[in-house]
Amino acid sequence: MSSPVARGAIVAARWIGSPAGPSVHAVPSLLRVHRDFRLLWAGDTVSAVGDAVTFVAFPLVALETLGASTATAALLSGVPSVPMLVLGLPIGAWVDRLPRRPMFVASTMAAGAAVASVPLAAVLGVLSMAQLVLVALVMGTAQVVSQTAAGALLPEVVPRDRLVEANGALQVSGSAAQIGGPSLGGLLVQVLGAAGALVADAISFVLAGLVVLAVRSRSAVRVRESRRRGSLWREIALGLRHVLADPVLRVLMVNAAIANLALSAVFALLVPFLSRTVGLAPGLLGLLLGIGTGGGLVGAALAGRLARRLGTARLVLRSVLLAAPFGLLMPLAAPGWRLASFVAGLFVVCVGLGLYNVTVVSYRQAATPPELLGRVTSAMRVVQQGVMPLGALMAAGLTLALGARGALAVSVAIDLIPGLVLLASPVRRLRELPVPDDDRGLVLEKQVPPAGGASKLPTMHEPTS
Repeated sequence: MSSPVARGAIVAARWIGSPAGPSVHAVPSLLRVHRDFRLLWAGDTVSAVGDAVTFVAFPLVALETLGASTATAALLSGVPSVPMLVLGLPIGAWVDRLPRRPMFVASTMAAGAAVASVPLAAVLGVLSMAQLVLVALVMGTAQVVSQTAAGALLPEVVPRDRLVEANGALQVSGSAAQIGGPSLGGLLVQVLGAAGALVADAISFVLAGLVVLAVRSRSAVRVRESRRRGSLWREIALGLRHVLADPVLRVLMVNAAIANLALSAVFALLVPFLSRTVGLAPGLLGLLLGIGTGGGLVGAALAGRLARRLGTARLVLRSVLLAAPFGLLMPLAAPGWRLASFVAGLFVVCVGLGLYNVTVVSYRQAATPPELLGRVTSAMRVVQQGVMPLGALMAAGLTLALGARGALAVSVAIDLIPGLVLLASPVRRLRELPVPDDDRGLVLEKQVPPAGGASKLPTMHEPTS
């Protein structure tokens, strides 16, 4: 990647993992010295750019090409989350049974083919809402497979003592893609039309699959052992029990589920709200979304250093409590200077998401045995992302009752609840999220100098993670 955004992501990623930024004793960046992580990072980044383009283009296909209502466009945004409810747990078990890299590659190729069918149908004059729903379902299924496989593949590629750095680099590049992607999407919509802009996402899926195909991982032993396992549903139950038995994972799962209910409604409304209610052209709409979601880049770049300074548990709590209230600025948007309130609110919310996701994903990967990671990831995602169709449904219902502006206001207000959940949980009393101190765990305490009086749980959290 040679763009300024990609180069900025590399620089920011190099800050993650050193105690106070660059120094003569800093550990070399994974992106500089680790070939396989560099390939995995490149594939993820290319796919993230395409996804950011689709975030703008896909609802505009419904709104502009097919003349759908704001409520219908909001409902359509929730369709990709439906496969998680039905397939999330079985796919998690299959990810632990089968080689993860081929599963990632196959799912990205399938998604690319599905997305490519939209501009093709538009050219032929046969595009319909039914096809958009079908494409969204295929994309959602592919996303379940690719995200679960990628999350479980990372610890096979990267040493466990560098998972925070690796997840930080992935979050930084994904956030960087969110800056350029929506702007590019808005520009492509103005030049090529909403359906034509989806060509970029189709290409990105194919490129991501080809790049990750070259990644080498340490999975041979795990695959041989997985073939000797018993019932698929028994394996799924193991992942669920692991999550429910861990007090920290359990709290983070509930917290993320509530946040995702609210945020899925918020993000379902953003494009229709800016396009129909505020009256922005696609180019300016994409630019504002790109600037606002760029807060995720800032949060991801700061996550490693803030975790070492504050502690991982304190960082999780503050990232939610301090960022979510700024979402209340977003519904104030109107043509002119009030657009700044929308950008500021979205930016700070995304800073919090970047901080939260890097920390919680790294904790989940480090606190879970490798042989359970696919199932644990899926178990948490079924709960956390399974509520997202409900969020889209809530957005549509609120839009019909209150209009897009009122629906957005209610949705961002609901996003204040997760902070209260964390305040009422054991996480409030911790400095660090506890990780087993053995060869399968990332001991975050070794990366974060302990502070006096730090406490731990007596018995022993993408959005959001």
